[in-house]
Amino acid sequence: MIITLEMLQAKGACDKGISAFKELYGEGGEITLERCQSMVAVNVSFLDWAACNFLGSAEAYAVYDRPCDQAWAAYKAAVAEAFYQASQAQNGRTPCATSAQYP
Repeated sequence: MIITLEMLQAKGACDKGISAFKELYGEGGEITLERCQSMVAVNVSFLDWAACNFLGSAEAYAVYDRPCDQAWAAYKAAVAEAFYQASQAQNGRTPCATSAQYP
């Protein structure tokens, strides 16, 4: 699959997505695993946007969406486990100074 900067602009991509794309692809290019991995490091939400805007069939979107759903479920389970473990480790101590960052 090839995506161009012009295609992004025509679909109304955000400035951050366009900048990240331009950095990795210039005016456009072939979608490769390496480029997708680079894009995730810069702007993970761009690939979700691109999937909605450029995967032209329900079958192609399902190929993208299934592993994303599985990863999201694993992430939520890991967050729940981490918070539980941290709450057990706290043992009534005062929250750390950085807790003000997370209302």
